[in-house]
Amino acid sequence: MIPESVKIIEDAAHCFEGTRDGRRPGQLGDAAIFSFYATKNVTCGEGGAVVTNDLALADALAQTVQHGMSASAARRFEGHTYRHWDIARLGTKANLPDLLAVLLEPQIAEIDLQLQIRERLCRRYEAALAGTPFKWPTIDADAVSARHLFPIHVPGGARDAVLNALGEAGIGATVNYRCVPALSLYRTAQAQLRFPISWHWGEGTLSLPLYPSLREDEQDEVIAALRRSIATTGLSGAEPAPIAF
Repeated sequence: MIPESVKIIEDAAHCFEGTRDGRRPGQLGDAAIFSFYATKNVTCGEGGAVVTNDLALADALAQTVQHGMSASAARRFEGHTYRHWDIARLGTKANLPDLLAVLLEPQIAEIDLQLQIRERLCRRYEAALAGTPFKWPTIDADAVSARHLFPIHVPGGARDAVLNALGEAGIGATVNYRCVPALSLYRTAQAQLRFPISWHWGEGTLSLPLYPSLREDEQDEVIAALRRSIATTGLSGAEPAPIAF
């Protein structure tokens, strides 16, 4: 049993559309945090949002993003008369500007349609890459994925070779998540031995192009380039990675 004093905060940065057992982010924990960064499915360039059913937490967050002030400039004149503001907690400047927030509304209105397109594109990747050495995450039957990315794992230490082959074909594949122990700030001589699973996935995974305006003929070019890379990088005899997602 989790004590009431322990707050459950859901990292839903990429999961605006996702569900698990019919529940959306924020419905199980005390709060959920979304990102609206430029690479997200719903974006205004920067910023994010926190959702919560806890009114006290919501009030504390509203103050925290405005330097800890008890009332924003506009709220000081609610009721048509000025009222003093106070600072009772340490805060920061992290409010989302209105000019950015207004960009979100039309995207949210089309989120279901955009997710259908992403899902269709992902299923095309899955069908076309079946039987290849590449692996990708599977989605549980009781879950709906936001399909933010379509990452694949490349076995045999050939990830960068495949990445370069795609780049030479004019395809903008990328690496979204590196293995933390492989980064210069944290790397040690024993990092690969101490964190073999993290190293295996982090240094072998890349993300394929995935966005609603991606045409099927463009996606077919990505798939064809990937298939060519199997031969040119020596992956034709490689076995799929033994560690499951």
